[in-house]
Amino acid sequence: MRLVEDGRVLGGLSSGEEPWLYTVWSGGEMPAEPEVRKGDLFAKTNAKSMAQSGPQKPEGGDDTGPALSEGYGAPLTRAFMEQLFGSLCEDFAMLKRDIAADIKDLKKEMIDLGQRMDSVEQTQDVREEELDCHRRELLTLQDKNQDLQYQLEDLENRSRRSNIRLKGIPAKAVTGSLEDFVVRLFRHVAPSLKEQDIVLDKRTGRAELLALRDRLKTY
Repeated sequence: MRLVEDGRVLGGLSSGEEPWLYTVWSGGEMPAEPEVRKGDLFAKTNAKSMAQSGPQKPEGGDDTGPALSEGYGAPLTRAFMEQLFGSLCEDFAMLKRDIAADIKDLKKEMIDLGQRMDSVEQTQDVREEELDCHRRELLTLQDKNQDLQYQLEDLENRSRRSNIRLKGIPAKAVTGSLEDFVVRLFRHVAPSLKEQDIVLDKRTGRAELLALRDRLKTY
């Protein structure tokens, strides 16, 4: 190992070692190994090491070795850089796993939401088809109801065609009520006709006077 202080070589360099910079302490107890934390490129030293050490370079003025930051006395070694790089890689891998897990959950939720939307759309289509079917059935029932009303009116009109209309019954000939007079009249004309078969459709009102002669007689 080679030790350098103020540009002077203090020790030899064994085979396989690289010419990194080290600080030689002239007296006192060697400070403890500084704690390495994430994001720190250098470890802080005590005030004595900061006063004694300064910017150092390898022998011959070569800048290929790591430099010392102002206010720090500990050198930037390859082991430290490897440790820092490994820590950053672990953090990046952990962050990548977390992001991948979140994306996977988000994709699953989106797939579930899409399936639910498809189910809602299918149900809505079925409901719309049922509603259209009910509309058609309602229109059909309305047409049938109208047809039945026409048929009923036609049957009523046909039933009136067989009725016998009595006009011009003199008031003096009626003894009692008009219904009793009509029943007696039909029993006299058709003795075999039963009384319950005679249905009266009484319509009140005066007949329209057609001729001027008839209108003059009313005054």
